[in-house]
Amino acid sequence: GSGLSRRNRVTARALLRVLDLFRSNANLLPEKGGMLLKSGTLTGVYSYAGYRPTPQGLDRLVVILNQPENHRDEILRLLEKVGKQ
Repeated sequence: GSGLSRRNRVTARALLRVLDLFRSNANLLPEKGGMLLKSGTLTGVYSYAGYRPTPQGLDRLVVILNQPENHRDEILRLLEKVGKQ
């Protein structure tokens, strides 16, 4: 298996720190909608962590949703709109 467990706990702040340290390797992440993202899923938990390109460089992105249905792609679409304003 993947090693994921419901007993594991991580905060968005901790993932942001990991992204700070991983930035020089960002190109290793899969591309989705122009962003470099790694997804994660447990039943009822949906996440993305990665980077969104901006004119200033790569902006870190963490989305962790604890909900019955997966709405993380809707969050990405909203972030895309905000980035274009």
